[in-house]
Formats: sequence, C-alpha cells, structure tokens
Amino acid sequence: ALMLFGGALAIVVYVWFDTGAGPLTWWQAAGEHSAAHAQPGWFSFDPTKRITIGTALIAGFFWQICTHCSDQVVLQRYASTPSLAAARNSYLTNVAAVLAITSLLGISGLGLLYYYLQHPDRLPPGLTPTTAGDKLMPHFYATQLPVGFGGLILANFPSASIGPVRSLGPPRSAWMVQGRPTIRSACRRFATILRQAA
Repeated sequence: ALMLFGGALAIVVYVWFDTGAGPLTWWQAAGEHSAAHAQPGWFSFDPTKRITIGTALIAGFFWQICTHCSDQVVLQRYASTPSLAAARNSYLTNVAAVLAITSLLGISGLGLLYYYLQHPDRLPPGLTPTTAGDKLMPHFYATQLPVGFGGLILANFPSASIGPVRSLGPPRSAWMVQGRPTIRSACRRFATILRQAA
C-alpha cells in the first residue's frame, strides 16, 4: 500500500514542482485538450465510447460485489476479525482506502497528461499523451524519476501480486501436518491460523 500511494504521490509532487502548476491548472488543460476530459458523458450504449460516469459506477458496483464475495484475500480479512463490528470497520477502512487511492490516481493521471502536453518531446516517438494511454505511467517512472526510484516502484507491482498466492501457504501446511483432517476441524484450524496471523 505504501508503494502504491507513494508511487502515485511521486507523480503528483514531481509534476507539480517541475511545471509549477497544480491540479486545477491540470484540469483546465485537460478540458482544453479534449472536452471529454472536462465533461465525461453520463451514459452511453455505444460500445466504442471508452467510459462514462454511469458505466464507471456500474463497473465499480459489480467489482465491489465480486471482490467482497469471492476474493480470497478479502474473505481471509473478514474471517480473521473477532466480531461483526470489527468486520464492518475493516470494510469501512477499505472503502476509505479505495476512495483515497482512486482520487490520488485520478490526480496523478491529470498530472501525467499535463506533463506530457507540456513536454511532448519526452514521449517515445510516435506517441501522444492521449494515444499512449496506460503506457504513460511506466514510461514516466522509467524516464523522469531519479535512477532507482522508478525501478523500485515498478518492481513493487509483481511483488504485490505474489502476496495473495503466498498467503495460501499456512492453510495448506496445516492440512498436510495434521494428516488431512476432516473438513470441520480443518476449518477450525484455518480460522485459528487467521486469527494468529492478524
């Protein structure tokens, strides 16, 4: 989480100091560059329209439902809480973190757009700030940040994805050590391990 927030914040701080302009200026420049940046559509059935406010809300709703009902990491977090109140607090903490990182990533995206509108020569040949899309952030990390800092952030992405896989180890170990116990006792042991880990 520290690297996720730190990496997005690094973009905001770097662009702010490098250009001398802040998020309000970035927003105005994005609106001047493309009206869709300043006034996204509310909803559209046109499949070629990349995003609207309505489709973002629908996608967010289903993402939350799917994540909180089937994601192994989230379910472990809820299973390890001692009470319903603690589970509720865990969920509210997650909501606050998601809103914070979504806002920070949105601001960093505006910053990247503004930065490369001001410095199109710093993009790879043949790319513009709008055609580069998701390539802007890794390119920025690799070329604009001090040596080592961008690599640290980029190396965090694969290491963060290993965390959920690694957390499968304790339940599997408990199952093997106890000689393949019954499902009920395995569930009790799994719950105990989760509580001890928390």
